[in-house]
Amino acid sequence: MVTNLIKVKGYNQKYLKKSFTLIELMVVIAILTITAGLTTSVIVSITRSYSKTQITNELEQAAGFASQKLTKELRNAVAITNISSTSISFSDHTNDVITYRVNANQLQRRSQLAGTAFRALTDTNTTSVSCPSGCFSELNSNPKVISIKMKFTSAGTEGGTAFTGSVDINDTVVVRGTY
Repeated sequence: MVTNLIKVKGYNQKYLKKSFTLIELMVVIAILTITAGLTTSVIVSITRSYSKTQITNELEQAAGFASQKLTKELRNAVAITNISSTSISFSDHTNDVITYRVNANQLQRRSQLAGTAFRALTDTNTTSVSCPSGCFSELNSNPKVISIKMKFTSAGTEGGTAFTGSVDINDTVVVRGTY
């Protein structure tokens, strides 16, 4: 900081003017610019990391829910009535025929006894379901052993950057009512 004496006619020298030099101002502006840049990049990085984690958690939760519901019902089935690469139908202890299928990137379920149409177990806005090598296959006939292979994929955008993730479900279920 530089102290300049003002020598103006009629004023005492006790009035001092304190000011910054141009170089001091430039150094302060440079330090503030660097600090703002670093802070902004850290905040953007934290926000993107949070968004990725949130999308991954939602995808794992959707895949876990659908997988647990399917395997629980299939494990407690009495008989398998139909099986293909993208659908499986089975009857339960109440003689209801339940069908699961992968159609239009959704895992869908229908109960014949309830007389309902297929209902999606996954949200197409956040989750896509596919069967790269077939969703359902029979591994053994007595007792019935069913292999379930599905891929749950999610895509979302945050701040113009796309985040994608996927969860593979590979499960083997022994149908209890067949042994």
